[in-house]
Amino acid sequence: GHGYALLKPEPKMVGTESQPHSKKLYEEGLRVGDVGMISDTGDFVTLFNIFQPSGAPVNSVYGVPNGFQPLDFRQNLLFSDKGMCHPPNTRICSEKAYEVKLNADGTALALGAFGPGLGVEIQFERSHGSILSLREGACQVDYRGLPDIREYAAKYAESWYKFLTDDVRLDAYNGCLYVITGYDRASCYEN
Repeated sequence: GHGYALLKPEPKMVGTESQPHSKKLYEEGLRVGDVGMISDTGDFVTLFNIFQPSGAPVNSVYGVPNGFQPLDFRQNLLFSDKGMCHPPNTRICSEKAYEVKLNADGTALALGAFGPGLGVEIQFERSHGSILSLREGACQVDYRGLPDIREYAAKYAESWYKFLTDDVRLDAYNGCLYVITGYDRASCYEN
C-alpha cells in the first residue's frame, strides 16, 4: 500500500508567522523518521524526528521527549526512485474502485485511446471511496529498516505519549501517533 493518505498534505506552519529557522522545515514537508499525529483537519503535525539529534531544527519546534536518544539512521536502508514511482496522470484509488472512460456525451468508451473531449468516471463498489490524481506523477521514498523502528517505538512509545500530553499539551489517544517510514511526494495533486 501507500500508507495513510492525508487530506491536507501540505505542511502547516506553527504560529502565525514564518520563523527563519523553521522556513526550510515547512518547505521540505514530511521526512522519514518524523513522529506525529494526524489532526482533525487532516494534516500531519510533526512533533519530532527519531533520526535527528535533539538540537536539530525539526526537534526544536516542540522539543523532544525526556531521555530522547536518536535512532541510528542507516543510509543503506533508504530507497528512493530516481524518476517517478507514479508516472504523470496516475490515479490512485481506494479498493474496489473502477475507472470508466466516457465520450463527451457520457457513454462508455471501448478500450483504447484517451483524448480531448473524453472524461473519466470512477465507480466505487462500496458506498464511499477516494481517488488521488497525480497530474505530474510522484516520487517515492521508503526506509526499510522497519524492525529497528518497531523496536525503538515499542521501547519509547509511553514517553512519546507522555511528552505529547504533558509537555506539548495536545490531546492524545492510544494509536494516534505515527512514525513516517516513507512517502510518495507530488508537486501537484487533485483529490
